[in-house]
Amino acid sequence: MGCDAWKKCPDFNIRGSRGGGGVMLYPKLSLEVFQKNPKSRMRVGLACRAFGDSMTKCITHYASSVDVYASYILLAKKTNRFVDIMTAKKGCVNINSSTHPHVYELFDFVKFHHMWREQSLALDNRWLYLPESTYEDLCWTAIGTALIAMTHLPEGETMAQSRGGSDHLEESFCMAKNKNSCATALDTNAIMARNCSASFMSLYRSR
Repeated sequence: MGCDAWKKCPDFNIRGSRGGGGVMLYPKLSLEVFQKNPKSRMRVGLACRAFGDSMTKCITHYASSVDVYASYILLAKKTNRFVDIMTAKKGCVNINSSTHPHVYELFDFVKFHHMWREQSLALDNRWLYLPESTYEDLCWTAIGTALIAMTHLPEGETMAQSRGGSDHLEESFCMAKNKNSCATALDTNAIMARNCSASFMSLYRSR
């Protein structure tokens, strides 16, 4: 749907189909945002742009019928706010108390997805919602961050919720794969152990 709206925008003629130069109204949007390849599917930034402010504005100004995009716009606003909270950007800040407004916004985000999922299940059509793995990832990321703030954040302290992802784990496994692309489970365990030991030793030496 987002791609359909973007193709009606002048930007599509500048960059989408012809690849030419020119002043763009929404420079963050491109064909790469909507048409993924195996490599670009792993780029979180491109996924976020499909639900960002630029996408919402593009739909509002160029979609043939904005009413048709009402659900898309709602999802975009919810997702965009979730990303801003988790990255502490665009007016959002690091959570500094168990009753911080962002904590309740995270629970509202989970409630939104739960209700959407329940509607698709009631209609017995799983294609009306996201994959189950995506639902679990979104919910556990939001709930986990909120619960850490509510149960483990000391009074007067601040948490950096942007560090709560799994990027560091993915980077560690990537390093292990680069060292031996044909490694077995035992080989990977050994490589991971050596990487962890090296990291701890470097921390020790730096003190």
